Amino acid sequence: MKKIILITFLVCFMFVNNSFANTIEVELNYGLLPELKYDPNTIKEIKILSDEYVKTIKERDNFDSVLYYKLNSFIKNNKSSLNSLSALYMIIGMCLLDETDEFYLLNGEKLIDYLINNYSKHIQGKLAIIMKATLLEKREMNLEAIQLLEKNYEVILSIENDSSFQPFLDELNLKEPDNKYMMAWYYYYLANIFSKLKDKNNAVINYNKVIKQYPQTNFAKEAKEKIK
Repeated sequence: MKKIILITFLVCFMFVNNSFANTIEVELNYGLLPELKYDPNTIKEIKILSDEYVKTIKERDNFDSVLYYKLNSFIKNNKSSLNSLSALYMIIGMCLLDETDEFYLLNGEKLIDYLINNYSKHIQGKLAIIMKATLLEKREMNLEAIQLLEKNYEVILSIENDSSFQPFLDELNLKEPDNKYMMAWYYYYLANIFSKLKDKNNAVINYNKVIKQYPQTNFAKEAKEKIK
């Protein structure tokens, strides 16, 4: 699921204590306005940053301080722009990459909560719920992940029809066709968690939902293999 949410979790307390000297402080409060709107003047800049972000996550699995400062500066200079939430989303993505320090992971989770608590009506806030669930699953908090996803079923269902969803995918250069089928991901991901819990019945139920409702996706192909 790296294409959409880019999340994994690695816990190592001793490593964390020894790594603070190599980390940079991640800002947690940007003072963004409560009401944000798209600013046509920032679209070009956010797409340039997104190009760099996509290149970065393809080439490395840890936090990139140079790109962070660019995204951080963009947000500070555009506190009324909805594009700043996309920049914040990219910062979170870097915080939660495979080989990042625990320090960044913890800050990434705080930023996820910030999006959920303050911008739940925006596409970035809705997608932050998915990031949160994935983080819980990586921590082996599988039941909590399932509860969060099922509790927010209607929110996640609304993503595909959200008018801001396609512009968001464009901003982040997420051009693969499967990216727009969030409910296919939802059922497939739930099925995977149920499978980890040895709950074969619910796993198969959700795999079949993917196969029947989204047969054209790669999720459906993988679901068929999982059932086998």
